[in-house]
Amino acid sequence: MPDEPKEKTEQKPEGEKETADKVREEAEKLKKENDELSKQLKRREELRAQDKLSGTSEAGEVPQPPKKLSDKEYAEQVQRGEVNPLKDDGFG
Repeated sequence: MPDEPKEKTEQKPEGEKETADKVREEAEKLKKENDELSKQLKRREELRAQDKLSGTSEAGEVPQPPKKLSDKEYAEQVQRGEVNPLKDDGFG
């Protein structure tokens, strides 16, 4: 049998080792951040589900209808410039 080649162990230059170490460190940091964000997202989803089940979520809120103004109140607001009477007609 021919001699099998022995595994070559190449030694990397010092600069490549430092770069590889930095890349590993950054990858570890990103993994930790990703795990933390996943935990926060899961917690947020749980809180939203709890809000929906308890009836306190925003989806069930009914907006308040606008207050009906008397003619006198409307005239006063027009005089103060708070209401544009031509807006509803498309002129304002």
